[in-house]
Amino acid sequence: MRFTADWNSLRRHQVPAWFNKAKLGIFVHWGLYSVPAWAPPTGELGKVDFSTWFANNPYAEWYLNSIRLKNSQTWRHHAKTGSGANSGSSQIR
Repeated sequence: MRFTADWNSLRRHQVPAWFNKAKLGIFVHWGLYSVPAWAPPTGELGKVDFSTWFANNPYAEWYLNSIRLKNSQTWRHHAKTGSGANSGSSQIR
């Protein structure tokens, strides 16, 4: 059956038989990047030098990478505040 971008077409849609019997599943993934308390200010990708952007990436998913780059702003922040030792990440010093 072909559908079109309108409500009548959507109303004709029938879910598969298994859908109404399905259980709700939730997947939660936690890591160091999940709750960064600090992120360096940086420019938009393509507007600053790539190596600068790479070392100072504010995105949460890159947090662990940024903290491993010795002398990056993130690394310096953790060394200065001692949060690395408190979080079990003392190897960043």
